[in-house]
Amino acid sequence: MPETAPINLIRWHYLWYVALALVVMVAVIGSHHLWSLNFLHVFCGLLWTGIDLFMGFVLGPILRVVAMNWPQYGWVASALVLVVLMTVQGIGYLLPTNFRACLELQKDNPDSARLSALTNRYFFAVALQGLMQIVTITSWPGSQRASDHHRAKRMHSCAMQEMRRTLNRARPRPVEDYCAVL
Repeated sequence: MPETAPINLIRWHYLWYVALALVVMVAVIGSHHLWSLNFLHVFCGLLWTGIDLFMGFVLGPILRVVAMNWPQYGWVASALVLVVLMTVQGIGYLLPTNFRACLELQKDNPDSARLSALTNRYFFAVALQGLMQIVTITSWPGSQRASDHHRAKRMHSCAMQEMRRTLNRARPRPVEDYCAVL
């Protein structure tokens, strides 16, 4: 099997979009224009929801047909556990805490001690969510041996071929047809 060029998973030229997003965010916050801030917040939330839907409905069926060995399955399962924990924490704690803080701020004389306690606990919960996201991201390639990493790259290539075929509405075939040796 001929050796192909390594897959570059990070496209550095897209960094301009990240910089543009940060500039827009700082400009909107600096403008002190509430409507613009609300619009940007809702628009970014819609983009995030679109990404979630894409991941679930397009990549989900593709990943279902990809055969995974135990280390890859373990990573997917652990990532799923972390996502469930973050969702429960977000809906069960962060959302009600925001709601309580909002109600407290709407009072004529808000209790600053209560707001301080709410925001301190909220800060640690958000920090825990960030830590769980970092663990999810960094646990994949770093925990593999070099041979497993090359195997994962080949598997990624196979998954991309499957995704292209699915998007082109071609007749689905097992991924093993594309990758005789994984």
